Amino acid sequence: MAKIERCSAINVGTGYLAGSGIYGKTELLDEIVQQAAGRLLEMFDVDITIRFNSDTESGGAYIKDEEWSDKIGIRASLVNSVLYKMDCQEMLRLSDEEWEKYSNKDMLKIGTCLYEEFLKAGAEAVCCDTEFRDFDSLDEATGWILTATNEKMWEYVAKIKFGNLKE
Repeated sequence: MAKIERCSAINVGTGYLAGSGIYGKTELLDEIVQQAAGRLLEMFDVDITIRFNSDTESGGAYIKDEEWSDKIGIRASLVNSVLYKMDCQEMLRLSDEEWEKYSNKDMLKIGTCLYEEFLKAGAEAVCCDTEFRDFDSLDEATGWILTATNEKMWEYVAKIKFGNLKE
């Protein structure tokens, strides 16, 4: 039976631990990630791992695999709403005092984490081989996972579910 577990960290093999926070910094952040985990469990019926970054201001729920469990997930983070709306050029022009002014995190951002090969069409914001896309709601994020992905993702999930991922 598939389950949801919290993960204290993943050793990425370079001496760095990813996701070394167990709970979210705020109740709301933790609750949203728990809801995301529940949605992933309902959608795929495979084990889900919850993990937060060491600052506990961001984290997510991910389908658990035999690797880093980072190919399919829903993430959430606390951000400053003013900074979130700025483009990179505006942020680069900020002084140290202005950065300090925006240090409070007053907004919750939700997004997906999807392995680029699992997407039907071109990815929007790719870092290495993963697309990170932001949404206004958990419903939009789960909808994106269901509608924007291809058969490769479903085959990958089936391999996890039926225990033959290493084939």
